[in-house]
Amino acid sequence: MSAFGPPVSLVGGAAVRVDAWARKTQVSELELLTRVVCEALDDAGIEVRDVGALAFTMTGRGTSQLCFSSYATARLGFRGVGKVMELASGGWTGGLAFDAAAHEIRAGRARFALALGVHVDSTIDSAQIMDEAVRATGDVGYQSLYGTTPLSWYALDAARWMHEHGVSRRELAEIALKNRRHAAANPLAQYRQPLTLDDILNAPPVVEPLGLYEVSPRGDGAVCLVLGAQDSARGVAPHASLIAGI
Repeated sequence: MSAFGPPVSLVGGAAVRVDAWARKTQVSELELLTRVVCEALDDAGIEVRDVGALAFTMTGRGTSQLCFSSYATARLGFRGVGKVMELASGGWTGGLAFDAAAHEIRAGRARFALALGVHVDSTIDSAQIMDEAVRATGDVGYQSLYGTTPLSWYALDAARWMHEHGVSRRELAEIALKNRRHAAANPLAQYRQPLTLDDILNAPPVVEPLGLYEVSPRGDGAVCLVLGAQDSARGVAPHASLIAGI
């Protein structure tokens, strides 16, 4: 538990199912985010005026509106917030937003804070996604020269692991089988249809040794979590959960 400020609780939350929303329905990023913010506030039992800080995840290239956090703050009706942040840090962007929202509460600057974000990439060309991915997660000066993408070096890592540890192709495919089994039980997952091991092994190849069901899909989604000082949370949401890991 933090050595300063009040204990922080998770008071409520909401998320949309990951899907190609923008491509299939032409829904805007603001519409996706508005839906989850309204549901999260209802779940927490608070109103817009109760929120003192907003920690947004940084949007990707598929978002048409620049400075999205300022734009969304105004459009969503948050007039009294003390701080609005837009954060990004590789693979833990969501965790960074969560931590920033909690910090505003621990510092006594907000009774309630939101960690929220929206991401749209279903309308972007795959080549653009790959280019952005290597520039964000790789060594541009070294890897880009040889056409390397994150997907290709994941495949190289998998091949090396199989070689060094005597792992069979069938054993590697069991990872995707396990992942799909977990997704089938998650109503927010993008793909929930059951798969067999043979489905995975016979899927179209993407980059050896990985096939279609063993690489990350693309999709759109939005999420909003409501955090609150423990005393404030108790007054509105008996189901609030104390966060012990910050």
